[in-house]
Amino acid sequence: TSPAAAVRPNGLEDLFAVNNATGLAHITLTPTGWSSWEVVGNGFKTSPAAVARSNGIEDLVSVSSKQQIEHISLTPTGWSAWETLGSGIVFV
Repeated sequence: TSPAAAVRPNGLEDLFAVNNATGLAHITLTPTGWSSWEVVGNGFKTSPAAVARSNGIEDLVSVSSKQQIEHISLTPTGWSAWETLGSGIVFV
């Protein structure tokens, strides 16, 4: 899969990628360098997509191994809970 990146209004850059264990991993580039990797979810099989809104909230979507479109948001206070946006996604 390919990584996804988004830049928040405060200038922080976030990078997302699915690792070898199907975990959706996240890292942030800050003025002092890269943070440590964190896994924000497991069981993913497609490249993530990320977008930063003007209010500072960042949205992340990816398709899980259950063939569901999953969404999570990064807010100023941390990560939201995962929510399913759709299911029955078929790869051709």
